[in-house]
Amino acid sequence: MRTGSRFLTPAPGVEQLGLALTGVGWVEDQYRRHIARVISSYCAVLVTRGEGWLRIGSGQTHRVTPGTLLWLRAGVPHSYGPTVGATWSEQWLLFQGPAAAAYEGLGLLGVESPVVGTGDSADLQRAFTAVVETAHRPDSLLRDLEASALLHRLIATTARQDAPGLSLAQRAVSVLDDHLDERPNLRELSRRLGVSPDTLTAKVRGLTGSTPTDYLLRRRLTYAKGLLSTTDLTVAAVARAVGYHDPAYFSRLFSRRVGVPPTVFRAQQGASRGRPSGEDTPQASVPAPRPGTAAGVARRGPGTSQR
Repeated sequence: MRTGSRFLTPAPGVEQLGLALTGVGWVEDQYRRHIARVISSYCAVLVTRGEGWLRIGSGQTHRVTPGTLLWLRAGVPHSYGPTVGATWSEQWLLFQGPAAAAYEGLGLLGVESPVVGTGDSADLQRAFTAVVETAHRPDSLLRDLEASALLHRLIATTARQDAPGLSLAQRAVSVLDDHLDERPNLRELSRRLGVSPDTLTAKVRGLTGSTPTDYLLRRRLTYAKGLLSTTDLTVAAVARAVGYHDPAYFSRLFSRRVGVPPTVFRAQQGASRGRPSGEDTPQASVPAPRPGTAAGVARRGPGTSQR
């Protein structure tokens, strides 16, 4: 068995930016198996040759094949290694930072699945290698910043690797997009797609980073921003167009999620078309959304609850 490693102590402040790379390494002809190991940093292991297994805590055992990436989360017991009597080769990297918890909240870094499939193993290998190569550059602030950025890129790359269930999530999102002005009925949508509500929620969150309900809210706000910035519709008309029949409720919701009230957003984006900030012009017709945007909002009638 041959090994190599390089550990880093990033410049002060880099970790506060989100993620900091703290080590990289490789093992050829690995035969050891880690049992119930706990580490203080986050770890990504890319298996490049051989087969084996991974188990998080006392959960299910996942099969590992060449091109598979393993997410090992800080403070969470894990067991893994090559098949008995065989060996594998691996690359690994260590990182830490407050963004890790945010990624976990999005269902990434192994929360939904600790094993990332090989949807595009070449792309995954390139992203992983870029982090490793950066770690071997001379110590500098630029190196640490670029390593941090490449870690984010690697996580984003792994987010699109897990192909199973993706079509289900896309179908669910398509239905939600076509019903932006209605309260989502998760039980009905789950029945329609033939899965449980929990499975539906997990798949949609894996694709969009949000639960179905929050995804619908984000799409409504996105469409509302478009109407505020490109039309002279009153705020009340915009609210109705995205399914909210109480303009005051819509304004409070918009302010809480966007950071400013609808009238201020409109003024900042220059959609007031020369009128004084905060004034609404007479209601114009709602433009039909273009394909791939908030489909269905403009052409559907009232009937939405206040969510």
